[in-house]
Amino acid sequence: MKRSLRILVLGTSAGGGDWPPLVAAAVSLAEAGHEVAYLGDEGLARATAGTGLTIETVSPGRDLPARMRDWQVARLQNPATPIPILDWVDDVAPRAVERAKSLAPDLLLCSDFTAPLGIRVREKVRTPMCLINATYYLGPGSPRRLEEDFAPGATEAQGFAQLIQSGDLVLHATDAQFDPSPKPLPRNHHWVGTLIWEPAQEPPPWLAEPGDPWALVTLSSERQENEIELARAAIGALASFPLRTLVTLADPKPREELGAQAANVRVETFVPHSPALERAALCVAHAGHGIVAKALQFGVPMVLVPWDRDQPGVAARAEALGVARVVARDALTPETLAAAIREVLESPDYAKRARYHRERLRAESPATARVCELVTAFMAEQTRFSSG
Repeated sequence: MKRSLRILVLGTSAGGGDWPPLVAAAVSLAEAGHEVAYLGDEGLARATAGTGLTIETVSPGRDLPARMRDWQVARLQNPATPIPILDWVDDVAPRAVERAKSLAPDLLLCSDFTAPLGIRVREKVRTPMCLINATYYLGPGSPRRLEEDFAPGATEAQGFAQLIQSGDLVLHATDAQFDPSPKPLPRNHHWVGTLIWEPAQEPPPWLAEPGDPWALVTLSSERQENEIELARAAIGALASFPLRTLVTLADPKPREELGAQAANVRVETFVPHSPALERAALCVAHAGHGIVAKALQFGVPMVLVPWDRDQPGVAARAEALGVARVVARDALTPETLAAAIREVLESPDYAKRARYHRERLRAESPATARVCELVTAFMAEQTRFSSG
């Protein structure tokens, strides 16, 4: 009989697509019978209601999302303003260490954003750390240079790449066909496949009403500077196509910047992406790894405008698979976007390749099952090492 593990998850609702793969991993480990404690914030507690996870929250104002919002404002005045993760770690680490000492976990589980906190806790309690990487492999032997994979001015790129190497076990929420990295990967790194998780919510009834197929236009869940330009351009570009357009904005504030909309355009602050993609013929997005992984899972071809952070690398990998057409951010206009959309819709190859990868991914073992298998195998190896 496999031993039940005690696992302390260090999470945050900051980081856009960073936290859903960590939630997916934590839920799967809990469902496999392991004892999972989760330190997070109020946003994470609200989002994960109904999953069976219990989120212990840090005080409002001390959480990372609040600090990130302040950082985004400060960055408008000074682009070199450092990302506030280390300040947050200094503030939260004493509580995290205290929780780890009381739980005596076998394993720490963290994401890219919470890896610095995991490192701090690991130093104090000498517990191995598993990192769930929400994007592609970054490290020795990567086929693409860091400068190609990250947007110009993404000052955190080098530190981010180093963080991904910090886990005792590193599980990448992608697969080897999407992310052709070194073969073999470093011994403690593994592809697990797409770790998709969304807050539980019934899809709106209008989504299933008969009519033209949908085009899903979606922006980052962690608001990016001037990204509303992508939504505006997409609405203009899609006006001449026989599609209904669904625009999802994580932040409702920019809605008024879009102006009056045609009857076939809906602008919503949140709609689960999965039911939208089930009914979509096209996805237009910022090339976040999360939305690209979901579009692949549902076999939907894409037009991607990589906006910031690691998104150029995501877009390049999707384009290399033949499932996406990429438009550079500095070349974005309604006209250039419309030309890319026309190419994707009128060439059968994009939809054909997207369907192929949908079937391929669905035929493989679920990524959550791979997480459980790899964590169990890693901990068994740790036990053999310590007892030998």
